[in-house]
Amino acid sequence: MFSEGREDVNDEERAGRPSTSTTDEKINEVEKMILANRRITVREVAEDLNISIGSCHSIFINDLGMRRVAAKFVPKLLNCDQKQHRMNIANEMLDSVRDDPNLLQRVITGDEAGVVHHEFFPQGRTKLPWTEATFIVVQNVLRRREDVNDEERSGRPSTSTTDKKINEEEKMILANRRITVREVAEDLNISIGSCHSIFINDLGMRRVAAKFVPKLLNCDQKQHRMNIANEMLDSVRDDPNLLQRVITGDEAWVYGYDVETKAQSSQWKLPHEPRPKKARQVRSNVKVLLTVFFDCRGVVHHEFLPQGRTVNKEYYLQVMRNLREAIRQKRPDLWKNKNWLLHHDNAPAHTSLLVRDFLAKNNTLMMPQPPYSPDLAPCDFFLFPKLKRPMKGRRYATLDEIKTASKEELKKIFF
Repeated sequence: MFSEGREDVNDEERAGRPSTSTTDEKINEVEKMILANRRITVREVAEDLNISIGSCHSIFINDLGMRRVAAKFVPKLLNCDQKQHRMNIANEMLDSVRDDPNLLQRVITGDEAGVVHHEFFPQGRTKLPWTEATFIVVQNVLRRREDVNDEERSGRPSTSTTDKKINEEEKMILANRRITVREVAEDLNISIGSCHSIFINDLGMRRVAAKFVPKLLNCDQKQHRMNIANEMLDSVRDDPNLLQRVITGDEAWVYGYDVETKAQSSQWKLPHEPRPKKARQVRSNVKVLLTVFFDCRGVVHHEFLPQGRTVNKEYYLQVMRNLREAIRQKRPDLWKNKNWLLHHDNAPAHTSLLVRDFLAKNNTLMMPQPPYSPDLAPCDFFLFPKLKRPMKGRRYATLDEIKTASKEELKKIFF
């Protein structure tokens, strides 16, 4: 149809039965469910109302005008008294500025902060604590200006966004990827706004943070990783059922309270509603080390590290003995044929001579694992994230709390 000249990508009108999923009744039911639980997902609503996910999402966006937003981090959630005190101080400061427009020029402000990384300005450069641009912004705020665009003004044509300036700026960026807009502007003697415009509009560049990885691999480690990956692919091609015989495992810390993720704290809001807030929290000191092994059929063996113990070769050797017994009881077919493969990472306790001798004496087949490659370990990229996600944002009672709790408190803890 497009080869014949059609240019419209929208569906044409066609005969058919009317929609039964976007009726007023369904829309009201969806709205009630959202208002009762702002964190409910589109899939959950669709399953409860027995409508498609696409129709449910259309009701969210088009009919109710809602969108899912993450909670805004604030230092602390203020109570009513603190909010009133904050408002009183803000009004007092605004009144002082109205009475004395030059008040902010006499303010000296300061604070303390922990320094993780610092850089020194090159000799001959200065950094003003109160720039002329900031002063103009304050004046505009005091005049209740609401437009952020530049006002029209006469003047000579721009001399800062010429081809020569753009080429010089590109050379400086390629020579030092961490250079700042202010440094480039001062070296080229152009304004920060013009310099930033060249960065974004003319060169199409943006500043991004480096991605964290366990370790930057050298050439030999990359080659070793590629060799093991090719070896595993060849093994799967020769035996399509190979992965069904692999039992993989690892250790992970499980916290009594873990902070919920940004995605978990997101919720639906209407256009006129304020963005939700949440205070920053940290994980609890109560934690336990979980060791778990699983295969394609489910968990084979798991155990918790006793209090006061550390994961060393003696402890992991006992784990291997317990794992073999669990395989004998839960996977008798694999135990009988002795064709199961063990997969774990290259932690010191896993690769110790004591553990390797035990596995060799029992003819345990091993699945290779390249070093510093969590994306090839199912526990790291699949099991532990799925295990910990429902636990984030929830507080679990300690053993002492359970022992001293009443029946009503126990109901709140467990139900």
